[in-house]
Amino acid sequence: MRQISTEAAATLDRPDSSECGCGTPCGWQRIDAKIAALQEREAEQEHGQKNRPQEPDWIVELGIGNGRPPIEVHMGGCYAAGKRRRPVPRDEARRLFTSGVRACTHCKPDAQLRTHRVDGERRSGW
Repeated sequence: MRQISTEAAATLDRPDSSECGCGTPCGWQRIDAKIAALQEREAEQEHGQKNRPQEPDWIVELGIGNGRPPIEVHMGGCYAAGKRRRPVPRDEARRLFTSGVRACTHCKPDAQLRTHRVDGERRSGW
């Protein structure tokens, strides 16, 4: 958005809004109000971006039903993670792999966590 200096703004020949006589904001008042609203919205968006919580490193996707069992482990920014999910720490993600929860085929968190499947069973690579 282009900024205008205070001196330049003072030199603008703004007509008096009372000339209209209709009682509603006219001309320059509407423009000033729109500019103020846009600046406020920009400031709110910047504030929201700065204060957004950090994305988790690991996510577990949860199933439907009694107890909502974990069904798949994803990396934090995976686009394939469903809506029913919760963040988990690295150790819990590794534990979930060893207990049989499958890894996402898109983000491949098992490769990041260095767990390997041996004879149909997950083993830790460490």
